Amino acid sequence: MNFAARRTSDDDSDFLYRVGEEIRSQDPIGVKDSNNITLITGITDQDGSYLGELLLEKGYTVHGIVRRTSQLLRSRIEHLRADENIYGRSLFLHYGDLSDSATLSRILVDVQPAELYHLAGQSHVGLSFDSPESTCEEAGMATLRLLEIVRSQPQPLRFYHASSSEIFGNACESPQTEKTPLRPTSPYGCAKAFATQLARVY
Repeated sequence: MNFAARRTSDDDSDFLYRVGEEIRSQDPIGVKDSNNITLITGITDQDGSYLGELLLEKGYTVHGIVRRTSQLLRSRIEHLRADENIYGRSLFLHYGDLSDSATLSRILVDVQPAELYHLAGQSHVGLSFDSPESTCEEAGMATLRLLEIVRSQPQPLRFYHASSSEIFGNACESPQTEKTPLRPTSPYGCAKAFATQLARVY
């Protein structure tokens, strides 16, 4: 596939309206190959968009969760959304918020993914000191919320949690391993350490 980027003006209000309408009108029914269906949180961010492209190249059906409060024009995946051979056929977007268990649960039931990649959340270390509560909610509690929803699904699925070197803080060794003590030095690092330990427990 050719994923050459195509950009559209952020000021095109008509275009932004059409994007929202197309997200709401998608119908993924019939695109169900249980072994090749994946769900990505944070698909509009750098890592999520690259992962989405890679999985599409490998023949996956890719579903992504996007927030209603996000800008409708999502530049990192806009070239995919604008491709009629991809969007609505092998790429689908769903409105959702990491704080909304009901919506997240409904999306998982509808999509029935074989793999879930959790990449979303506030990831700015400095900002986490200004907004520690929201950082812990997005990076920590959201992971717990997703793990609980995954645990309730009738069919098991693979869950990928994206951790961070911030969980080690002032690490006592380099490079770090899975046995390196967790010594986070920021609210973000603490939240990611909590989420990483949760993924290990579940």
